[in-house]
This record gives sequence, structure tokens and C-alpha cells, in this order.
Amino acid sequence: GGMFAFTDANAGTNKTVTTSGVTVNDGNSGSNYNPVVYVDNTTSTINKAALTLGTSAVTKTYDGSLAAAGTAVVTLGTLYNNASNGGTLDSLSGGTFAFTNANAGTGKTVTTDAVTVNDGNLGGNYTVSYANNAASIIDKATLTLSTSDVTRTYDGTLAAAGTAVVTLGTLYTNASNSSTPDSISGGTFAFANKNASTGNKVVTTTGVAVSDGNSGSNYTVSYANNTTSTINKADLSLKTSDVTKAYNGTLAALGTAVSTSGTQVFSGDSLSGGMFAFTDANAGTNKTVTTSGVTVNDGNSGSNYNPVVYVDNTTSTINKAALTLATSAVTKTYDGSLAAAGTAVVTLGTLYNNASNGGTLDNLSGGTFAFTNANAGTGKTVTTDAVTVNDGNLGGNYTVSYANNAASIIDKATLTLSTSDVTRTYDGTLAAAGTAVVTLGTLYTNASNSSTPDSISGGTFAFANKNASTGNKVVTTTGVAVSDGNSGSNYTVSYANNTTSTINKADLSLKTSDVTKAYNGTLAALGTAVVSGGTQVFSGDSLSGGMFAFTDANAGTNKTVTTSGVTVNDGNSG
Repeated sequence: GGMFAFTDANAGTNKTVTTSGVTVNDGNSGSNYNPVVYVDNTTSTINKAALTLGTSAVTKTYDGSLAAAGTAVVTLGTLYNNASNGGTLDSLSGGTFAFTNANAGTGKTVTTDAVTVNDGNLGGNYTVSYANNAASIIDKATLTLSTSDVTRTYDGTLAAAGTAVVTLGTLYTNASNSSTPDSISGGTFAFANKNASTGNKVVTTTGVAVSDGNSGSNYTVSYANNTTSTINKADLSLKTSDVTKAYNGTLAALGTAVSTSGTQVFSGDSLSGGMFAFTDANAGTNKTVTTSGVTVNDGNSGSNYNPVVYVDNTTSTINKAALTLATSAVTKTYDGSLAAAGTAVVTLGTLYNNASNGGTLDNLSGGTFAFTNANAGTGKTVTTDAVTVNDGNLGGNYTVSYANNAASIIDKATLTLSTSDVTRTYDGTLAAAGTAVVTLGTLYTNASNSSTPDSISGGTFAFANKNASTGNKVVTTTGVAVSDGNSGSNYTVSYANNTTSTINKADLSLKTSDVTKAYNGTLAALGTAVVSGGTQVFSGDSLSGGMFAFTDANAGTNKTVTTSGVTVNDGNSG
């Protein structure tokens, strides 16, 4: 037994240990020995206690540094109450703590060093070693990103050329990345809507790359909208695409609004409506068309564009209107010529009111008209040419073609034929050797018959009766042939009687045929009247009666018989 005690509790060598209370076991309760004298042992040792120190788990937010706000703890060994220090429990204080890596993460290692052991012996009671804490945490730093103000001109898109900025939080310098300052780059920026407005546009930010040596994992990134950006209105200059129309006398133009060079209507926007007009109505190329009142459909009542500037289109065209001209139906009486008194009319197309000519209706004048054939007939063709179109543009508003009128008429000319005076001697017939003459109307020169004069020939002529009379005989005419290159069909022929012809009386010498009788002492002779001396009684006429007498009553031959009082039966009292 015994009681042994160091004289102080601190570690060291040549330590004094007191001894007391040793039991001497001598079977005599120790009485065989004088009272024991106790002597201190001064060569004893108190070895330093082994103490492994670390830190309790450290949690911090990433700040780029290795700094760790550690708290020293015993991870192996014991801190004792030091009897040589008033029984005070040894304690730890101070220390240097550091993360081995500055990047955010869990299970992070924190080193511990230079911890002060408060044991009343300047820490000399412990052999201290250090253990790392491998359960610490570097939380990601909160970083709110946005963009600096974006100003651009409206282009119909949400595109924004933003520059990422930190609006909340800090970009640190990363001690584990060669002390390089963390940075941000890139990003996707977009306006919340495409419409133009100043100083109040919202721009969203996403996809910014954080360069922190840890693939951006040292930060919890959130995004804030920029609400003070600007989309300026775009300039827009409009005109119409080339307009081509046929002349119709109006200024109307069926234009289609388009943007001019250097400006544009952006994707998703469109143009509609508008008023378009030629500056003059006449046909031509490089015509000017004005534009106004176009609606810009941009979802913002056109307010994404500055007030529209209108530019004239100067390359438009008014084509000549097609106009087919002919004549109204012409009716004339045959005159041998091709002349036609036509009146120009439109058979295809339209004559318009010309807005560039005081709104006056275009009209036709003049023209050259001709039958293609001079002969009388219906359904005759008349050609038209050289009509003047009065349109205030010297006729330049129309492409003129000509159509024939095939419903014209050349009426037959009226021709009254008779005979020139006929004079002959009575022959008991109606025969008249007439010569046809025109008594009313004209024989023309026929342009369709090699310009040969029409003529008459032949004919049948007859006295109305056979009786002789002077200057008052009627001669009828029929069957005269009209030579006009059209079988006489250019004329309606009627006949007039000649009433001034003459049938002279025929000479007639009569005697009796030979008379033979027996002498009876008288002059009486039973004669029969007969013609003598080269005269005759014409067919149909006859002789009757008569008085016949011998010139003497004596018998004999070659007797003379006189004749008188014979009746000539010719229907005209002889």
C-alpha cells in the first residue's frame, strides 16, 4: 500500500513523488520498525498526454478564401483537470483553421494548427497532434445576376445584347484557383416583349457562365430582370411594289406596301391596307405611284416604328388599254365606189373617263372607212382605219386594233331604162329597133370591176301598137342587160316607155289582078285588088272592095283596067 503523489501534476522529468501511508507487513503491525521515514522520489516522470486536436465541423458560405472559423476540439485523448492549476479543467483556445480547398461543397476538409492548450503548463502537459475535419461545408454563395441596361432599335425580336452584371452578392477571388478573381461571362438575354419603349423595358437573363475554378458550383445563381432597358422605334420607309395595270382612265393603283431600301418590316410584323394612286392616269412606263395610309401590324398599333415615311414608286406601269374599233353599220346606195360614210365605234374594250384630262370621257373622231367590195348586197364588209382616239394623251392610252363591220349594206341603185326615139315605117308589126338609154339614175364606174364603167346593152323594144303616127308613138323597153361586174345586181332596174317615137305610113300601090271577061259593051270589070310596084300589104292587113273599070269597052288583050276605092283593112282605117 501507501499513498504516492506527485508534488505537481505537470508533465516533466525528475519529478518529485511523495510517499506516505505505506503498510509494513511484518506480522507485528509494523511495530518491528521505527516509524517510517518517507523520502521524496525526485527522479520520477510524468509523460505528456497524447492529444489529437481538430475542429468541429465548419460551415461557411463560399467567399473564395480558405478561411475557416474553426473551433478546436479534442478528437483523440482527454483534457484533464489539472490539480496543479487549481483543479481547473485544461482547455483549448485559439488555433489556425483553414479549408484545404476554397470551393463550395460538403465533406470539405478543414485543417487545424496552432491551438493553444490551456493547462497551466503552457501546454506542456500534452503532446499535441492535429487531425483534419472532413465533415465541413462550404455553402454556395448567393449570386443574383442581371444585365446592364440594354438599348437597341426595334427589330421584331426579343434579342438583347446584354452584359451580365451582379446585382446581389459578390464575385470572390478563389484561393484554390491561383487566386484568380471569379468572373461571369456570356449569358442569354431577351426582352420580355418585342415592343419599343424607353427606359422601362424588361430584359431577362439566363445562362450566364460563372468562372470560379469549380464549374460555377461555388455559387447559387439566381437571375433578376433588368427593368430599365430601351427598345428604340425603328425607322420605316414605305412605298408600293411596282404596279402594272391597264389604262382605265383613273388614278387607282392596286398597290402592295413594301419597305424601301435601308428599312424593313421585321419578322412577325406585316403591312396591310394603304391607299395607292398614280399621279397621272395616262399609259406609260416609269409611272409614279404614291402611297399613304398603310397599317403597320406589329402588335403595338404600329408604335414600334417611327412615323412612317412614304416614298413614291417611280417604276410602275400603265399599259395601254386594248381597244378594237370598227364602224357602225353603213348603208349606202351603190355608186360603184368603195367609199363608206362610217362612224367609228368601239367593238371591244372601253373608252374611259380620263382623270388626267379633267375627267373627260375619251372619244373617237375621224377615221377612214371603206367597203371591201363595191357591189350591192347585204352583210357587206366595211374596213376601218386611222380613227383618232381623243384621250388627252395623243391616243397613247390605247393599243388600237381594227375590226371589220360585216353587217353593212349597199342598196341597189335605182336605174330607169328606156329607149332613144325609134322611127320606122309601118310594117304591120310592133317591132322597134330601140337603143337602151338611162332616163333616171346613173351608171357608175365599179371599183370592184377594175374600175370599168358600168354599161347597158341589148334589150327588147316594141311599139305599143303597130299603127303609124308621128312623134307620139309609145315604145316599151325590157330585157336590157346591165354590165356592172355583179350580173346587174347593183341596180334595181325599172323601165319607162319612150312616148316620142314615130311609125311613118307605108307606101301602098294597088291595082287589080288580071281581069278577063266577054265583051258586053260595058267598062265593068270584076277586079280583085292586089299590090303592085314594090309595095305590100303587111301581115294581118288585107284589101277589100274596090271599083274596077276597063278604060274602054272593046274586046282586046292588054286592056287597061283602072282600080279605085279599095278598102285597106289595117285596123287603122288604112
